[in-house]
Amino acid sequence: MLQPKVPDRPIRQITSQDDRIKVFPLSSIQQDEINALDLRECQTLELHGDPARLSPEQERGANELWSNDVLYRHLCLLHGLVTQTEASTRTWIDAIFFRAAAMLSSSLAEQRKQLVLGLKLSVSATVGQAVLKGFIDYTILKAGETTAASFLRDPRLGKLAEESDLALFVAEAKEVGVPLGHQVPQALGQMYACAAALKKSIIRGALTDGRTWIFLLLKSNADEPGVTYHVSHEVSIVGAGPHLRPQVDPKACAIVAAIVAYWIEHSFEDIGDEDWFKFSSQ
Repeated sequence: MLQPKVPDRPIRQITSQDDRIKVFPLSSIQQDEINALDLRECQTLELHGDPARLSPEQERGANELWSNDVLYRHLCLLHGLVTQTEASTRTWIDAIFFRAAAMLSSSLAEQRKQLVLGLKLSVSATVGQAVLKGFIDYTILKAGETTAASFLRDPRLGKLAEESDLALFVAEAKEVGVPLGHQVPQALGQMYACAAALKKSIIRGALTDGRTWIFLLLKSNADEPGVTYHVSHEVSIVGAGPHLRPQVDPKACAIVAAIVAYWIEHSFEDIGDEDWFKFSSQ
């Protein structure tokens, strides 16, 4: 069952009896720091089981450079050509973003908006007696022509607070061979810093190594202290093929791209009826 909507208000700042300011580098945040920041995990995000929804999504942006078929063939090329390192992760992430931009091209043109991809934006946000400081790996900004041009020329997170319609934040997994779920705290730290800096009560994001994606929702509650977060199950682009050899799954490619496109358009909203996810029953 979907949770009731909460009033829109900025992320609540934490309080501390210790008057000393504590700096939390985003690059090294672990679960202990997430607990200290009073972030609490709630229901899991579960994918809706609606196979009929995928086909129209695959047709979106069919006449653009990054069609659904181009994305699939490109990821197949990467899978057989590029080694699995932190640096190569970006080649997979970039491809998903390019496909999401193609899917949104028609609606963006109608709205006279455009997307801008920001890399490694610095952020520093104070929450109570803590300072969250570091870099946001990926920021996908939706804005009008003037704001987009300004952001391309001088990409600063502070500009998004008053000038941007929407912005999705994605964290890149930093450790190859470490389960993606173990790196969720760093993604939550980045999202929390962005929410505080932009004064948003709800913020969506993702954590990925390119091949596997975890989607995240962070929000404050009007009737409860602290901040809650929701984590999806892993969505893997690479699955078992013939003879159990790993191969790129075309359906999973389309699903991840569609989720990213939808989350860009609803980046500061709670989970709704038309979403790709629902809250688990427990």
